[in-house]
Amino acid sequence: MSSLSQQSVIVDGEAVTFEGPPPADLQQLYQLIDQALTAGGRLITAFEIDGIDAHKDPSSLQKQHCQCVSVNSSEWQTVCLNAITQLLPVAENAANGLIAYGSAMLAVPLAHSLNELTTVADKMGEVLAPIETANQFAEQFGPSWSTACKEVHRKSNQACDAFSESIKTQDIGQAAACLVVDLPSLFNTFRSIPETPWQTPK
Repeated sequence: MSSLSQQSVIVDGEAVTFEGPPPADLQQLYQLIDQALTAGGRLITAFEIDGIDAHKDPSSLQKQHCQCVSVNSSEWQTVCLNAITQLLPVAENAANGLIAYGSAMLAVPLAHSLNELTTVADKMGEVLAPIETANQFAEQFGPSWSTACKEVHRKSNQACDAFSESIKTQDIGQAAACLVVDLPSLFNTFRSIPETPWQTPK
C-alpha cells in the first residue's frame, strides 16, 4: 500500500491523519479504522477502495496499490435498527411458511413431516432473527420498548422449545399449533410493540 498517502484515506468525509507510519496494507487499515470507530460507538457501513466496496468484494482488500479509500460509518444503534427493519419482510414470509407447513402436518404422514424439519428450522430461524437482534439491542441500550421486546423474545424461545419437545414425543397437534399459532402470533406482537421504529398496527 505504499502508493496510498495519508490524504488518500477519507472517513465520513474527512481526511485521516495517521500518527506514525500508515498501515502496511489495506486489511490493517480496515482493522485500524474499525477499532477507532467501534470505540466511538460506530460501525463501518462502506469501505470503498477506488470505488469498490470491500463489503461487497472482499478481494479488494488484497490490492497492493490504490488511489483512494473512502469509508462511511453510522452509529451502532442506527445500523442495528436498520438491520431489524430489513429482516422483517423475510421473517414475515417465513411466518407464513410456518403456517402453511403446520397446517399440512395434520394432513400428511408423520414421516413426511419429519423429513421437512430442516426447512422448518430454517424458517423458524428467519422468524426469530429480528426478535433476537432487537433483544440484543434492548439489553444494551434499554429503549422504552425493552420490556415488551424481552417478553416476546422469552415466549418465542419457549415456543421453539415446545416445538422441539413435541417433535420428540411425536405430538403432531402441539407441533402444528406452535407453527400455525404460537410463533406467527408472537411475530405479529413483536411487529406491533409500541414506540419501536418498525411498529405496525395490530
